[in-house]
Amino acid sequence: MYTTGVILDIEDLSIKIKVLKVKLKSKIKPRPGQFVIMWAPDIGKVPLTISDYYNRSLDLIIVASERTTHWLHRNLRRGVTVTIEGPYGRGFHTPRNKKCLIVTSDDGIAPFPFLIRRLLNLNSRTDVILSFRRSKDVFVLSKLRHYAENVYTCIEEYRRSRATYNLPEELLKKGIYEMVYVGGRGDLILSLVHLCNYLKLPCEISLDGVVRCYITTCRYCTFKSLGVVFCKEGFIVGPELIAKMVRCNIIKPDWYY
Repeated sequence: MYTTGVILDIEDLSIKIKVLKVKLKSKIKPRPGQFVIMWAPDIGKVPLTISDYYNRSLDLIIVASERTTHWLHRNLRRGVTVTIEGPYGRGFHTPRNKKCLIVTSDDGIAPFPFLIRRLLNLNSRTDVILSFRRSKDVFVLSKLRHYAENVYTCIEEYRRSRATYNLPEELLKKGIYEMVYVGGRGDLILSLVHLCNYLKLPCEISLDGVVRCYITTCRYCTFKSLGVVFCKEGFIVGPELIAKMVRCNIIKPDWYY
């Protein structure tokens, strides 16, 4: 499906993270965790995870991670008309009447505002742990505060001074959560997947950072042993695929942006 839209606003969350607010001409029917392909003059095609959607208002988060996304940060402007193709990918499972936990680093935040709002509509309650490397990277995303029950902020440079403190483990071992969603850096993903396996908790992982070339030809599509084509099937996966990626030496603790 194709539609067009106009960039109404661009919000700076931090030095490397921007929220693109697009008003679409036609309605789309996305699910949390899906992505679209955006085309604009002088830019070409860029796959972006849907951060939120309501009544033709589409939010897309762009993390400046390599040449293309840095260029987008410098050159995107309000009033530019863009073409949107999609949505694509399988998206998250969204259970009813559950207590859920989201754990992500700042650069993996993209799919979660939409997910939290959808879970709230299904009478599921959500807590969020948002991890930052440095205090100067911290931002407040109002939608998280509005839709989630609790939002916890962890700053890695402070946590290192208290090596025994692990908030995700502390919360999960309380036994109050029935579903876990994870995104962001490799160290966070690996530790949470391991913990969820140990506690026998279902979890889903957002791997939107696998798109590096930004022409919808993911560099991991060449790994046939994974049995998945991310650009076709989307970036939401289960623990089994993470285990395969570890065995193939694809995902590492320092992986992501």
